[in-house]
Formats: sequence, C-alpha cells, structure tokens
Amino acid sequence: MSGIAAVLNLDGSSVSHSEVERLASVLKPYGPDGQKTLLRGNAAFVFCLHHLTPEDLFERQPLRLADRFIFLFDGRIDNRSELGEILGIATPELALMSDGVIASRLWDRWGERAFEQILGVFAVIVMDLHDGRLICARDHMGLRVLHYHRSSERFAVATVPEALFALSWVPRTLNKDKVGDALINCGLNGETTYYQNIYRVLPGFVVHMGAAGLSKHQFWDPENIGDVRFKSDHEYVEAFQERLNAAVKVRLRSLRAPCASISGGLDSSSIAAIAADMLAATGDKLDTFTAVPEAGFRKEETRGSYFDETPYVRQIAKANANIVPHFVPPTQGPILEQIRELVRVQGAPPAGVFNGLWVMDMLAAARSAGHHVMLTG
Repeated sequence: MSGIAAVLNLDGSSVSHSEVERLASVLKPYGPDGQKTLLRGNAAFVFCLHHLTPEDLFERQPLRLADRFIFLFDGRIDNRSELGEILGIATPELALMSDGVIASRLWDRWGERAFEQILGVFAVIVMDLHDGRLICARDHMGLRVLHYHRSSERFAVATVPEALFALSWVPRTLNKDKVGDALINCGLNGETTYYQNIYRVLPGFVVHMGAAGLSKHQFWDPENIGDVRFKSDHEYVEAFQERLNAAVKVRLRSLRAPCASISGGLDSSSIAAIAADMLAATGDKLDTFTAVPEAGFRKEETRGSYFDETPYVRQIAKANANIVPHFVPPTQGPILEQIRELVRVQGAPPAGVFNGLWVMDMLAAARSAGHHVMLTG
C-alpha cells in the first residue's frame, strides 16, 4: 500500500511543518517511491507512493480539484475500463492515468457517491477547503486502512497508528480492554484499536470531521445485496467461475509479475491455477510460496488436518506446469522480534500468531525473489 495522512487544526491555527515532516518520515516505508507534503492554512497532507501497478508511475498526489478539494488516494481500482467509459475518458488517455486521478474525477462528478462506483481496494482522504471539512473513506471490504485520532482542537488521520504517534499531541496509550477482548476472542470491534482513542474507519464507511464535529455513515452494506437466482446448479458454477476469473485477472495488473501463496486447499490453489494459466499467455510463470515445517518436524496428521502441505502443492504444480513452487521453512530468528514485526505490519496481533509468522516468512521469500504483489485465497 501507499501511505497517506492528513492533519486538521480545528482551532484554525497552522500545522507545524516539523510535525508533518516527522509524520511523512514514519510513512516513508509504506511509500518508498516518492514522498510529497502539502500545507494549506490549518490543514496538512502527506502522500508516500509505492509503485505497484503500471499506472502508479503517473501518480502525482496530493491532487487539487477546482481550488476547493485536496484529494489523497491509496488503492487499486479494478473496474478502470468501466469507469473510463462512464467518465468519457478515451482508452489511450486512460492508459496514462493513475487510479488516483480516476478516483478524483469520480469525486468531482458524484462527491461521496463516487465511493459506491469503485470496485477494488481503497482508502481516501478529501479536504473541502470551502467548509473546512475533512472526509475519510475506506473500501467495501476494508482492504486498505485508515486510523484517526481526535482531540478538542485537532484531528489527524493516517494509514498506520505509528504515523499518528509522530504528532506530539497524539497519546500512545495501550487499550487494555482491547487486549483483554482479543485474548478471549470476545467482542472484537473493528473500529477500536490496541491504542486508546485511536480508531479505524470501518469498511464501507465515511467519516466526516469539521466545525460541526465528527460524524460517520455507511455507504455500502452487504446486507443490501440482492439475492442471485439461476435455474440450475450448472449456471451457478458458470457464474462463479466467470467472477473468479475476472477477479484474478484484474489483480494481475502489476509492474512486475505477481506471485501467489498456495496451500493444499481449494481456495488459494484455485486462484494460483487461474493466475498461472493467464500468465502463461504472456510468457510468465507463477512463483508460488508455501510455508512448511522446519527440518526434522514430526507429528502424526489428524483427521481433517495436516501439517506439511508439500506433497499436495507438488501435485498441484505437476498438474499445472506454469506453477513454480517454493517451500519456505520458518526462520530461526528471535520469535519476539518476529512477532513485533508482524504486529507492526498488521497493526494488531493476529488471531493465530504462528500462522502469521509463517506468512511473514513467505512474504520475505517473495521479496527476495523480486516480487511485490502476492495473490492469496
């Protein structure tokens, strides 16, 4: 992901340049390919770019619209062609247009209703300079994140809590109630975090902050999705295959050939097989990464579960010659250091810490092989 952030001084005072620079410094690892800050009166904006798609090379944020809006976008738009037709953008022009510009044009036409039009993953921050209002939105499934803190005089929002802590007025206090809830897996609230008074924008929600205070509303609710009815089981299978193929295809849009995580199960292996077939058409192979036990591990498999997925993945690769499997044993580094890095990346301790550590090992192996996009199921 790229890193984005904004600070709004509700008392009208100017934002400290040094604090904005510290905030940008914390976000730089999330956007190593370009950093830009902008100060406008009582507001400040930070954009740290990570090149993932070819169109990211054309990204120039923060964007200014009609001398009224400041626009920040982190994400990937999957229905670019459809939105290009709606907006009247010619195909050659669309090929040279970043996802951020497409999202800003949607905003220029529809305002907050633009979020309903986007298929993909995104986090958006918009500042209305006319009414002094800051708007934050998160994609339908919450695959991009935004964290915020509000005091009586200031409001700040950023990709990760660590960026907020770069601001001197944001406290770094452990939320013990959240820790307790996590330990007993009870009452987990996606809006609260492991820090007191640091909140997440909920998936499919918009948060407003301005002179009238803070408000929020839901722009997408899965409960409102209509039922899909076909005449036969075969038609359901065909429709599912069509959607799955389309979903995999749009996620192959990457500056470099993507890789995939793969297990012996049906979900990740289905995605890997489809991606491998699609990459074969362009002469690329699909590297896959599988976490395996350390050498010498011995434990009898139990009914319905197994510990070493190597033989299953090898069978999948044998059936699809365009899959190149890589098997990743656990690293031998200090486990507390590994857990700390996992918490930093995820923003919270995962439900299964050791599964999470295996994922981190796979990601490290994929980066070493030159990949920066990993498909997963």
